[in-house]
Amino acid sequence: MKPYNLKSTIFIALLIILTFVVLPGCDLVDASKVTNPSITDDNLRENATGGTAAVVSGVRRQLAVVEGIQSLVGDLASDNMDNRASFYDNTLNFPRIITPTSFTYDACYLGMLTLNALADFGLTVIVPIDKNATNDQIAEIHFYKGMALLLLGENYSKFPIVENGPAVTSRDAITLAVAEFNTALPLIGPASATTQAMRANCYLGLARAYRLLGNKAAAQTAATSALGVAASGTFTGGATYVFSSAQDAANGPTSTLLAALVTRASNDIQPNPRLDFLDPKITTNALPMPVLKAEEAHLILAEIALANGDLPGARTSMTNAVALALTRTKASFKDNDTRTGRPNNSAMTVFTDEGHTYPAIPGLIIARSGATLNVPTVSGTSQTAASIAALASLPSGSGPNTQRFEHIRILYLLRQEIFFGEGRRMTDLGVRLPVPKRQLDGNPNVAGTGGDVVVVPSYIPPSDEWRAFSVSGTVVTIKWDLNKEIAANINTVSPFAPIP
Repeated sequence: MKPYNLKSTIFIALLIILTFVVLPGCDLVDASKVTNPSITDDNLRENATGGTAAVVSGVRRQLAVVEGIQSLVGDLASDNMDNRASFYDNTLNFPRIITPTSFTYDACYLGMLTLNALADFGLTVIVPIDKNATNDQIAEIHFYKGMALLLLGENYSKFPIVENGPAVTSRDAITLAVAEFNTALPLIGPASATTQAMRANCYLGLARAYRLLGNKAAAQTAATSALGVAASGTFTGGATYVFSSAQDAANGPTSTLLAALVTRASNDIQPNPRLDFLDPKITTNALPMPVLKAEEAHLILAEIALANGDLPGARTSMTNAVALALTRTKASFKDNDTRTGRPNNSAMTVFTDEGHTYPAIPGLIIARSGATLNVPTVSGTSQTAASIAALASLPSGSGPNTQRFEHIRILYLLRQEIFFGEGRRMTDLGVRLPVPKRQLDGNPNVAGTGGDVVVVPSYIPPSDEWRAFSVSGTVVTIKWDLNKEIAANINTVSPFAPIP
């Protein structure tokens, strides 16, 4: 397998984009007017008029490519999903033995690098010589470059972001993502459905990035700004906003998550029983993949409140996240999965850890085997306003079933449920993948930097135990409640630590 060559990858991608991509209501290339079918790097640079629109289409499509695979990889390399015997690399279930040769995430990494490089090519080469480039287009490209850097920083510890360049840290990449989002915001034009959506995108991206950087003040400002983006036209306002990447069943890209969980006959990738009621997140390739949404702003505000010792404030923000998640649309879906050897009975209850720290929970397991289900396609949760309010009645203390501990555990449970199927859980658990072997072969600056080694926090269970469970009659017992483990180790987990 050859090392990555981003220059050729980007040029080929641009040729495809310039030749075939059509924005809604706007034909970028009229084939009847092409007089020279030979497109070269030189004439692309010399005749870039209108090329910015093609770059915008390209970065949109490339993010969809990335999300299509990342939504699976980030959940496989966590306690969200159990890869029992599929052709997807089983080592992702065993976090400490993940190596640069674990092939499943290879395309995910390349996709993120390609998104970053494509955006950079557009901003540095095409935009300066395209007389038709608009500020809104430029802002959108900056946003997508920010997303590429943010995704890289969330999933890898060290990696290059330029051809044959040095490895940068995830923190450096996320800091650069912040700069891209902040560059985009003042370029966005007067309020319209499109511009308000892009404002919300940038604020949500900033909130997510500032959280990872541990900047409480900036994260709070960005999250509040995202929720406050005013409605305009078909944009209904930041308080209910969802930004999704489109999948295209006919022409691609399509969702690897869908292929893994639904369309494969063997159905050998299954969710954690605790999350069964959320599965599958996507039921057809006509459904878009959620990337940014208002629920995250509330969850970030809740974590900031916890870091400030404000438990009532944390409950308010968690309640807001739950209320919004419970209003999200569901899809009717006939599930023929037999759940062989797995819980498949709606009468089952679930203990979330082997020690039975908490009562068994009903309603988490859904009977499949040909039944028609209604499954969340944006967000779902097992929590309610009442369950969040009940946290206030717990006693003070320092362990399970005390106020501080349970506020933290439920916050991370909400993050797990609301982001299920979006590839976010691995990041919350603190796991970071090594760069693939092709990157190491192609760039000697990366080897030995630490970016070639998986990062797994000490509180993660040994071997593949994070996916272990047992069934006795109608009782399911999950071996590890990792949200309980997060609560016990919160000051090595939360970017806003210390949590008092």
